[in-house]
Amino acid sequence: MSFYTTEDSRSLNHFINKKFPHNICILKFSNKSKHLLEQLIKNIAFANIEYKKADIKSHWIPVGNDDVFPRGYNYNYCKDNIKSEIENMNKICCIYTIKIKNREFQVSFIIPNNFSNIENYFEQSIKLVYIWLYLACKYSPAKCSHKINIYLYLTSLKKCLPTSGYYIDETHANTAFTTSCKTITEINIFRQEEWFKVLIHETFHCMGLDFSEFEQTKIDNHVLSIFPVNSDVRLFETYCEMWAEIINTLIISYFSNKKIDDIENITIDNTNEMIKKCEKLLMIEQTFSLFQCAKVLKFFDLEYTDLYELHCKYKRDSNYKEGTHVLSYYILKCIYMFHVNEFIEWCSDYNKNGIINFNKQPHLVENNMYEYFLFIREHYKNPEFIDAINHMLSWFHKTQKKLSKSLRNTDKFELKTLRMSIHEII
Repeated sequence: MSFYTTEDSRSLNHFINKKFPHNICILKFSNKSKHLLEQLIKNIAFANIEYKKADIKSHWIPVGNDDVFPRGYNYNYCKDNIKSEIENMNKICCIYTIKIKNREFQVSFIIPNNFSNIENYFEQSIKLVYIWLYLACKYSPAKCSHKINIYLYLTSLKKCLPTSGYYIDETHANTAFTTSCKTITEINIFRQEEWFKVLIHETFHCMGLDFSEFEQTKIDNHVLSIFPVNSDVRLFETYCEMWAEIINTLIISYFSNKKIDDIENITIDNTNEMIKKCEKLLMIEQTFSLFQCAKVLKFFDLEYTDLYELHCKYKRDSNYKEGTHVLSYYILKCIYMFHVNEFIEWCSDYNKNGIINFNKQPHLVENNMYEYFLFIREHYKNPEFIDAINHMLSWFHKTQKKLSKSLRNTDKFELKTLRMSIHEII
């Protein structure tokens, strides 16, 4: 089965490679990181085999633009403009029921009915979903999400910067919502943009792979002691986003190898090839993360050092305004992504055999959350990181005005988008 990249993904790749042709980031995985990634690749291969044997039931619903379509218990948490977009689009739905070990998943795709080759799109999509859910089940605590209802409303709405003077809020930066670990959970995704990566992110929450179920006040205060801004931090969002982007690139790397079809074809050579591909993709994600971080800072009219220098308090308090978790999504995640090899090594050291499952053993969880915060404290003033951020900010200051003037459409996608990753297939 062949997957295709989206138009936005191709456009952003071209833009980043053209504007920043010399690598700002040089990524080379350590042996420790490679070992962890090799385990994930093998489990992706196992999941691919299991998909071929899986009994997946499907049910098609042609719903038009009326009010009868799959919606979850939490559907009304969607903003009004999002509900309006979903309810007014001519759509088609396909509901899949999947059983993996002791868990049951109901996956509802609600998509515009003008998609080309809809049957093939659904087939490719549910394969990716199954492979990820199989992987998640391997590492997820048994108490979490015995049943998950997943609603994928693949609207054309994009994450974009607001007009100057407005907060960056959920309308501009969020794609989905769910809960932490519970017996029965629900995921609502309301954009086509980045939907598969977002699904991975949200699954980390509701399948208990992160640390969102624990009290956050102490750890958030530690973060705010470094970055004293008005923010509802939620540091666990960085953990989910980091692993979502890493796993997304791993799955893309796996399927980019035309020789791979099952676990028997996994060799040392092609595993190394996949890891090299993953390195290449993550270097682009590192550059894009810096680009997005600088874009948000420029929107706030702040330099990176303004976020923590004591003498910048007035400017920081006046300019930094968020209506969603901007600090975690764009600033803190950028620190982790710039140091992605060290992040993977950290997970290898602290998660042990859990790999992607944050180590929440009762006698360790509080200390591990603190150690996760210490990662920021150890890296946020890394001179190479600060130089990279300043390089991006310099690009915005020097060229954005000129670039905008040279375009008929000053709302150029690359300059306005608030998506958090570049790479996506499907």
